[in-house]
Amino acid sequence: MKSLMAIGLVLMAFAPAAAVQQPRVDKGDLTEFFVGKWTVKGQERTFHEECRLLTRNSFVICEGKDANPKDPISWISLRGYSHFDDLYNFAEYGSDGSVYQYSGWLNDGVWTFLAHRQYEQRVVRIEDTITPTPAGYFQTRRISINGADWETRFKEEHIRIAD
Repeated sequence: MKSLMAIGLVLMAFAPAAAVQQPRVDKGDLTEFFVGKWTVKGQERTFHEECRLLTRNSFVICEGKDANPKDPISWISLRGYSHFDDLYNFAEYGSDGSVYQYSGWLNDGVWTFLAHRQYEQRVVRIEDTITPTPAGYFQTRRISINGADWETRFKEEHIRIAD
């Protein structure tokens, strides 16, 4: 009887993982692209991020640090794709207490993520675009405050670091 219960517990432990597993639809709808070690061109000495698969074909978790002496910060982010919603999800938590939650899509090889944050009387909309390049990806962030015109906050070239 004890051996049957043990087998049942083992099967129950593996059943949820099998039930959550989603079939791979195409290369563009998953986040394996981000797996690896990254830096930003021109910030190689201070900016480091490492991303790994949390679960196969599901989520990527990233840990990063920008040791820039003027504004040091570290973060953890979680990136995934929802077949149910047909959207990418991206959440980032910074050591300064910041929280960003994005939803996005892939169109013609470019990811677009949108988010918004509210500070007192300001509503800030954020748009990040991520364009793959041979060495990694190019990221552009634009913001709009209280519905004003979009302004570019930064453009960065993220470079994959060889293991």
